[in-house]
Amino acid sequence: MRSDLMRVLTDMDEGERAVLAQALQEGIDSVVLDDMEARRIARRLGLKPIGTVGLLIVARQRGLIDSLKTELDRLKALGFWLSEELYREALRAVGESDLLPKDVQ
Repeated sequence: MRSDLMRVLTDMDEGERAVLAQALQEGIDSVVLDDMEARRIARRLGLKPIGTVGLLIVARQRGLIDSLKTELDRLKALGFWLSEELYREALRAVGESDLLPKDVQ
């Protein structure tokens, strides 16, 4: 399993690899990663991954941002890929699903 993990880590993006390495080195248990494969590997290493959307949900729940929809739309406009399903689920999680078009809710 160790050699399999090393091969996977070698194939990862340099930034994701650096996040995982630093977390393990510093004894940090949570990491911010958006790539699904990187998140799977993080869990395999005993880390707790959260993505950008998850961070924004927490920020909205804590009142740090006024509108999750505004922030998600801003990210999408900048080229951040976000599935429509995750978009809807995130807005529902913070009580903003009423901002979705009626045919999408």
